[in-house]
Amino acid sequence: MLRKLVLAWVMAAGSVGGLSAAAQPAHAGESGKVQFQVLVQNGSGWRVCGTYPDQSEARRNALRLCQEGNRVLIQEVVIGGKK
Repeated sequence: MLRKLVLAWVMAAGSVGGLSAAAQPAHAGESGKVQFQVLVQNGSGWRVCGTYPDQSEARRNALRLCQEGNRVLIQEVVIGGKK
């Protein structure tokens, strides 16, 4: 009984730790600040339509551009990273 309780506690702690680690990009730690660029396809290439500090703003604007009939791409960019 005690063994099952401890095992359940360890599994719960591991899954919560996994969720918090998955919420952040893998390379955002020491390597720099992560920003998100919204790109729109025009004619022969892609043009940057905006750069946003968090992914939710980028998604909101990308959705608006998609609804207007554009092809949209969200790109993750690391600013100030080590080379």
